[in-house]
Amino acid sequence: MYQVGSWWGPVAYLPLLRQIFFVCAQHDICLQPVYINTKDNLLADLLSRLDMPRFLAEHKAFLRADIWRQDRDDWMVCPVRWAALDQEFRPFTVDSCVAVSRANAYCYNSWSAVEDARVQKFDGHNAWGNLPFSIMFAIIKNFLKCKRRQQWGTAACFLVPVWDGDDGWELVKSLPHVFRVVREWKKGTHLFTAQELVQELQREVERYRAEARAPETRRCYGTGVRAFVTFCITFACLGCLEPLLPATDRTLCMFITYCSWFVQPGTIKNYLAGVRQLHLQRGHEWVPVAARHAVAATLQG
Repeated sequence: MYQVGSWWGPVAYLPLLRQIFFVCAQHDICLQPVYINTKDNLLADLLSRLDMPRFLAEHKAFLRADIWRQDRDDWMVCPVRWAALDQEFRPFTVDSCVAVSRANAYCYNSWSAVEDARVQKFDGHNAWGNLPFSIMFAIIKNFLKCKRRQQWGTAACFLVPVWDGDDGWELVKSLPHVFRVVREWKKGTHLFTAQELVQELQREVERYRAEARAPETRRCYGTGVRAFVTFCITFACLGCLEPLLPATDRTLCMFITYCSWFVQPGTIKNYLAGVRQLHLQRGHEWVPVAARHAVAATLQG
């Protein structure tokens, strides 16, 4: 450890701090630290203290709470529910309301917020739509305009909430000769799956995979990864480093030499094990150190 004023931190961070200072001085940038109360910055505070057990617990709780803070329009119909509708009313030619990523699209052709179903031409389409609640009325109005323009071959199956007083639902009710209710689900029916829930499930999978190793091993890997990322950021600023992943032999040789300034050879091997794990987690192939002549020679030296 090394003391800078009243701040204590690993020596490995000093090159990065120097580089930040040089970049700021070169480009006339003034950094103004702002104090944030621990209660308002809990996750970052726990991570900075390396209190990983509590950080993981608080992070999991934050993600679950964050689901309900997200846009309530971004909900996906369960595949089983949609499959039944598709079986009865197929073929749908366009999914009229999907995420920009298209991750929740059920049709080959789809419209996201970029294309905007409020202005798209439904003419000649048999459209499916899990309508965003906030713009449901505008989309239905646009569909009706297209339907009047081309009645033959223009159809849609829209999923809408039965909300008395809502403009969209009241419009649907007022036009029984145009719209008919083909499905009704009671309150509490498992109808939607949010993209955030799918992502949370994936995060849980990653957590289970990570916990397959002993806590001490995970801590060791984490230290190695942090050292590697710090090294990469520092030397990338100097313009003398290749992309972070996958790491080249040159990058690994420089990393080994960099670590030798601060830690023992045995610790460097542990750091490399963490870098290997980082590559595998990100889907990159890892060539063993023994098969990398330059890396093995640098480590031995």
